[in-house]
Amino acid sequence: PSPTPTPAPVAFSAQTRAATQGAALEQLNLMGSSGYCFVTDGTAVSLLNTQSFSLYYLDPAATSAPALQYAIAPAAKLVSDWVVQANSLGSLGYNYKGAFSVGGVAGDMFVKYATTTDVFIYRGVGISVGSTVDQFLEQLNASGSSGYRWAGPMSIASGGVHIFETKLGSTEKFTYAAEGVASDFSTRMAILNRYGSQGAQSLGIYSIGGKSYEVFETRTGQSGAISYTAEQVAATESTADVQTAVNAQAANGWLYWDTTTVVINQVSQRVRIYSQGETYRVNPTYGVWLP
Repeated sequence: PSPTPTPAPVAFSAQTRAATQGAALEQLNLMGSSGYCFVTDGTAVSLLNTQSFSLYYLDPAATSAPALQYAIAPAAKLVSDWVVQANSLGSLGYNYKGAFSVGGVAGDMFVKYATTTDVFIYRGVGISVGSTVDQFLEQLNASGSSGYRWAGPMSIASGGVHIFETKLGSTEKFTYAAEGVASDFSTRMAILNRYGSQGAQSLGIYSIGGKSYEVFETRTGQSGAISYTAEQVAATESTADVQTAVNAQAANGWLYWDTTTVVINQVSQRVRIYSQGETYRVNPTYGVWLP
């Protein structure tokens, strides 16, 4: 008899979220050893319970995916301490993803290719209290023009700080824009696609000067337009249902980007947003998919 063919790998794999930092790191590196990158954490809501999961991605078309390694650094109390810690990891090829808390323990997640010679350099710049959106963008674009990418804001014991990063030897430049968040979801989607048509990707929604703004990044390495689409989440679903839904979209070229809650016909609804076209994918909660 003919051998049973090996099923094609799913693009997205939803794993039960680990309850402790140690278990989370073990899961991250186990999935990473097979080339799966961590995308985000999420919840599946059913009539019986709420299931927490961690979502991973592996390009099913890739003939071989390089292994990934993760590190979770302890939360720092001072900007200077964070920068020293980040640059120590960056010298080993680790790229900062974002703040990561599990089991009541705060930390910061980094990812690298298991075999790499890349070096990442980090710096932190204090955020002025009451900064306007123009001042915010001026700060980001000044760093972006010198090759430092904005990796997001961070709140530590000594105050708010912008984190900027660059890869040693890279010539890539970055520009930033911000748009006030629309109260109507269809308007927000139109804004996402308007910026996306110009090669700008959303990094998510941030509070700037007491108002909410969608922040967009354009990088010189981006090739072509970026598009966004959305679907309503079922009223009840399991983790397996989430995995099925995001893989159905992935089969059509749409990769999971974010989940949000909106009001449709005066009813609160959860909505999943998908995107396509990014040369370099960024999750609004956990940053870069790949280093």
